[in-house]
Amino acid sequence: KTIARLVISNGDKDPTLVEIYIDYGKLYIQTQKYDKALQKCMQALQLAKTVLPETHLQHFRAYNKVATVYDLEQEHSLALQYYMMALGVMKKVRETSESLRYVAILYSDIGRIHHKMDHLLEAYEFYQKAIELS
Repeated sequence: KTIARLVISNGDKDPTLVEIYIDYGKLYIQTQKYDKALQKCMQALQLAKTVLPETHLQHFRAYNKVATVYDLEQEHSLALQYYMMALGVMKKVRETSESLRYVAILYSDIGRIHHKMDHLLEAYEFYQKAIELS
């Protein structure tokens, strides 16, 4: 009902929908319905690109959730791509303690994906970056 009301009142360009689609995707992740999770997270990402500045944290959140879904589906190359896009967003965001914490977590996630792909040198480098920011 909430989504329907937002679409009716503001069309399908309401920035609030980005967060709702991400949360919807998280619900599908928790229930292991990864195809539906990916669909909702991609909807969030496409909408964020349309209605929010590229430095908005919702871009980071959408890329991060898409990467999480790909990781859970063992699609490590795609997970890595989306984690790197999330990192690209965070490098454009004004530096705060919160943004640095997100970057440290991203470095750890990227290291983990490299580790799963047997890219041990890259994994080590990203884990080291995560430690340095923490």
